[in-house]
Amino acid sequence: MESVLGLRDRASEILVKTSPEYSQQYYISELSGGEQQRVAIARALVNKSKILFADEPCASLDSENKGIVLRLLRQLCDDLGQTILMVTHEPDQREFTDRVIWLRDGLIEKEETISEDVREHAVHNSYSVDVHV
Repeated sequence: MESVLGLRDRASEILVKTSPEYSQQYYISELSGGEQQRVAIARALVNKSKILFADEPCASLDSENKGIVLRLLRQLCDDLGQTILMVTHEPDQREFTDRVIWLRDGLIEKEETISEDVREHAVHNSYSVDVHV
């Protein structure tokens, strides 16, 4: 079992990777919505879970921060092999995923596989803010 100090070090390392501008001197209430989302993602990664559940990770974010969060999730999947299950009501966000399962009234309506070309286009044409993982 990892010590509290080890967890704190891991949390700091992940925060720096997901939010390079993040300063540990701020209270969560002082951060923007996008910064709060990136901190929440970093907190979820500290425990090294096999699956990261992202329920509406871009809700209430402006376009720039949506792009940052979606690119971060994509990079976690690509670079770290992190499995992410994301729920969203925004169909355009599917371009950042590998696979989409469409639900209607609690039942699977259809499944869709997103091509690598579509993913690459989405990642490179979202806001160009560097995200490092």
